[in-house]
Amino acid sequence: MRRTRRSFAMVLAVISLLALVLAGCSKPKETEQNPTTPDSGTTQPTKQFEFTLMAYTRDRPYNTVKERLAEGIQQELAKAGIKVTVKALPWPDHLEAVRVKQEGDAFLLGWIGDNGDVDNFLYTFFHSSQTEGGLNNANYKNPKVDELLIQAQRTADPKARAEAYLEVQKIISEDAVWIPISYGNDYMAHTKKVSGMYLHPTGMLDLRKVAVEGKKDFIFGRGGDSVKLDPAMIEDGASSQVVQQIFEGLYTYKPENTDVVPLLADGLPQISADGKVYTINLKKDIKFHDGTPFNAEAVKYSIERLMKGKTEEMPYASFTFGSVEKIEAKGDYQVVITLKEPVAPFLANLAMGLASPIVSPTAHQKFGDAKFGENPVGTGPFMFKSWAKDQQIVLEKNPNYWNKDVQPKVDTVIFKVIKEGSLRVDAVVKGEVDAIDGIAPADVKRAKDGAVLLQKEGMNISYMGFRTDRPPFNNKELRQAIVQLVDRNAMVKALYQETATPATTYVPPFMQKSMETLTGKSGNYGQALPFNAAKGKELMAKLGYSTSTK
Repeated sequence: MRRTRRSFAMVLAVISLLALVLAGCSKPKETEQNPTTPDSGTTQPTKQFEFTLMAYTRDRPYNTVKERLAEGIQQELAKAGIKVTVKALPWPDHLEAVRVKQEGDAFLLGWIGDNGDVDNFLYTFFHSSQTEGGLNNANYKNPKVDELLIQAQRTADPKARAEAYLEVQKIISEDAVWIPISYGNDYMAHTKKVSGMYLHPTGMLDLRKVAVEGKKDFIFGRGGDSVKLDPAMIEDGASSQVVQQIFEGLYTYKPENTDVVPLLADGLPQISADGKVYTINLKKDIKFHDGTPFNAEAVKYSIERLMKGKTEEMPYASFTFGSVEKIEAKGDYQVVITLKEPVAPFLANLAMGLASPIVSPTAHQKFGDAKFGENPVGTGPFMFKSWAKDQQIVLEKNPNYWNKDVQPKVDTVIFKVIKEGSLRVDAVVKGEVDAIDGIAPADVKRAKDGAVLLQKEGMNISYMGFRTDRPPFNNKELRQAIVQLVDRNAMVKALYQETATPATTYVPPFMQKSMETLTGKSGNYGQALPFNAAKGKELMAKLGYSTSTK
């Protein structure tokens, strides 16, 4: 539409005048990074701080009360006049919202350790390289933290590594990247007819030795469905439970701890003197479920897929193989992995359940990334049969499983979705399912009385992360205030009773204790900022926010 210069100038004048009027009467934005500090003696600030917290509606091993955790945080911060809008989503939608769409100002997540190494917690969540497709969803970047984490990776000296990790925690605490909330106990329950089940520190589910008296199928009740069954593209526990029956890696862990033992590899690797070259021999006469051979080319294919894949789609790729320069197949049954620099936990990383399971190249090429997760083919003790979304996944025994010492004892495994926790306990008590996980605090006694309860201190942490790269939480003082306004001790006790303990640092307690012992430092060195309502409110007032609850 054609406009004259005169009319255009008049429009500009009106817009300018309107902007001045609005600026004069509007309140400061709640997402200002550095609001003016109220002068001493002036009227108390009246601006209310509010933010959106992303939460999930499915029980997790580190959070069995689901969205009630978000409600607990909401209630804690309401005591300081802060309004928290909770957006609770089903687990797969929550992961997409938080990790892909980057929704919310803060988010609830957690982590189950994969290998017992501190690196698996601190590097995974706080190194800047993990902001692009990795698990650093706080988008936190600190050059000193990066330097210390790499330093810890490149030395094999346990004391030097521990000192570096403790310093990392000290910086993270000062920067208030997270609110570490709790460490949860691990629980499963099974009927008295089940044998061969155990709880592993990493949450690994090994069903090879499981038997059920009087029948040849095993039904496992759980709170939600898997997201995908492609080991390269998952990090959630529900998907992992199934994937670990279908696929195998080069290494795994002993049943009772995280000591590394060979699986598809024929012995531990030969490691060069400079710590950069790993020569791995492979077991022979193993076939994938589709009848194609397991060999060095299959290993090379699987690892290179992770090295070359889209990092935003493969959560473990960068963490596990970002340090790899190349992988070579030397004949049919040997691979050589060359690292760019030494990485102390590299062998432990190779044993992680989701780090490097070996896939059938033929099947993956047939289905592609888009469909392989619905048609998984590995070397494991069970083969994929069917998947009724949000209902059940059915696996059947691999009749040609290579490990003659540990042959599956059941013919069929059914992963059945029972979303409500109390109904899952009912099901195992009545014998409608053979085993369950995700037992809420209120149901622990009933599960113990009516079934066989397995319990173990978990290697996990539940946390609330801040989006540190954008308003409002790109303000460190604001993050510090929020951390100190949440009474974690009282909240965790009220929500979880005796099934979890309040988190004080960013790693599980046994890791913290080990680092303190190695370095001689004590008293939760590097612990998160403790609850201090007065200090938190003081910081909020300094930033121009009211802490009144009226």
